[in-house]
This record gives sequence, C-alpha cells and structure tokens, in this order.
Amino acid sequence: MKKFPAATVSLAFMLAGSFSGAWAARPDTPMPDEVKAVFQKNCAVCHKGKFPPRNLNLEPGSLPASVVDVPSTEQADLRLVDTAAPESSYLLKKIRGAEGISGKRMPPPSRPAPTADELAVIESWIMGLKAPDAPEAKGWGFGVEKRIGLHVFQVFAANSIGLTSSRIVTGGDLRLAKGDFRFGFNIFRTF
Repeated sequence: MKKFPAATVSLAFMLAGSFSGAWAARPDTPMPDEVKAVFQKNCAVCHKGKFPPRNLNLEPGSLPASVVDVPSTEQADLRLVDTAAPESSYLLKKIRGAEGISGKRMPPPSRPAPTADELAVIESWIMGLKAPDAPEAKGWGFGVEKRIGLHVFQVFAANSIGLTSSRIVTGGDLRLAKGDFRFGFNIFRTF
C-alpha cells in the first residue's frame, strides 16, 4: 500500500517572542499627540474595536505598538512603519496611494484623504523613527524533528513569520537584537 500525506495537521502555535518589542526598546520616543490626532481623524473611523479591518487597530490607545515594526498583512515583506527604512513603510505607501500597494489607498476613496499638513505630520513622525545603525535582518531558523510511528513532531524557532525556505532565505521579518523571534510546533500524520 502506498503511503502519502493525506492530512497535515499544523498546530502552529506561533508564540511571539517579542519580549522587548520594537517600541519598548525606545520608551523615550513617545508618539506625539498631533500624530495620534491624525490617525484618529483619518484612520480610526474604520480601524477600531476588537475586530478592525486587516486586524489593524489605529485608535490612539493602540498606537504606536500596532504599527511600528509590524509586518503588513497585505505585503508581509514590508513593515507598516519600518524604523530601519522609514521610506519603505507600507503605511506611508497606502496613505500616498503609491504604486505597488495591494488594494486601494487609505483612507478609501469614499473618505477624504488626509490634508497635505496631516500627511506631513505622519511623514515627519515616521521619518524621525529611523533606527540608528539598524543592521539588516538576516534570516535564521532551526528545529528538531522526532518521528514516532506515523506521526512527525516538530519544534522550531525562527526570526521569520513564515517558515518556508523563501521567507527565511530572504531575511527574517523579526530582529533578534530587539528580542523578536517565533516558536512553533507542528504535528504531521501520514496514512
């Protein structure tokens, strides 16, 4: 009888190891009230509550932790606000309606765009977050596998949100120097 993987149960308990998150590493740089006000007026109208669009809460109480060095859910290789490369911040691209974004600009066309002054406030804040001497993230991951009968148990750690070789080879999404890494556990069953 031929064996083949008929079911793969992936219990990926991805526990974020952000013991000292990106913003916690810079407690002396609070988010200015004028920046929070722009987000409140233009973004938190939709991006609020327990289940906001794209799981992105932009209410003042959630900022800046919900955006600083957080991977975008639309383009995971980009961070919403990237302290290592602020000009590459996906949030800015979405607000500007830049080429290459997924979907439409934000706020959506049915809502007024931020004024030039409001956009300048956001741009200035993001550009001011540039991390000094931020090293480029290098991808890494390791794991242990144990086969017992028809089950395969895996435990792994990585600095990448995705555990495909293309995600790890192109560089990690998380920065170990900031205490960011992921643990995971998989169980595979073959029949």
